[in-house]
Amino acid sequence: MRAYLRLLVICGMAALLSSSAWADDIHVVLDPEPPQAGTFNLIQQTGVPYQVTWGSCTQNGVPTALQGETACLLFINQLPDNQTIPDLTVSFVVPSAMNGQTISCSNTDAFLTNNSCTAAGTLTTGEFVTFDFSGGTAIPNESAFFLGEDGVALSDLGSSWTVQVPEPGTLLLLLVGLGALFAFGFRRQHALHAC
Repeated sequence: MRAYLRLLVICGMAALLSSSAWADDIHVVLDPEPPQAGTFNLIQQTGVPYQVTWGSCTQNGVPTALQGETACLLFINQLPDNQTIPDLTVSFVVPSAMNGQTISCSNTDAFLTNNSCTAAGTLTTGEFVTFDFSGGTAIPNESAFFLGEDGVALSDLGSSWTVQVPEPGTLLLLLVGLGALFAFGFRRQHALHAC
C-alpha cells in the first residue's frame, strides 16, 4: 500500500556543456504523502511567481530517491479550495556554469507528463529561460513535490529561479476569445454571401 501511495515523477533535464564529461539532470518527484519535517516552499496562490533557492538534497524532507542529487527544491501544494496543480512553470536566468548546455526533460509516471524543456535550446549566460510541466495527473492538494538537480554544483545554480502555477482560467479565456472571433467572422462572412 505504501508503494501505491508514493508516486514518483522523474523529469530530467539533460544539459550538455562543451565538455562531454558534464551532464545535468533536473528531476521532478511528486510525493502525495503528507510532507515530512523540512523547509518547504509553500505554493498558496496561482499566477504568483515564487522566488526559490536551491538547497542541499541531504536536508530534512527530501525523499530518499533524491538524496543523491546535487541540489533540491522542496514544495507543498497549499492552494485554497483543495486545488490541484495541473501546470507548473519554472523560470531562471542562466548562470555561467550552465552556459552552452541544452535542456531536455523526460517523465516516467503519470504526473505532469508534458513539458517544454527542449524549447530552450543552447543556454547562454544571462539568458532568461522558462519551461513548463503540464498534462497527465495534477499534483494533489497538500502534497509535497520536489525538483532535484545534478551536474551543476549547488553554489553555481544562481539565485534567480522562480516557480509559478499559472492562472487556471487564462488558457480557457484565450480559447473562448478565439472561438468568439471565429464565430463572429464566420457569421459575418455568411451574411456577406447571403446578400
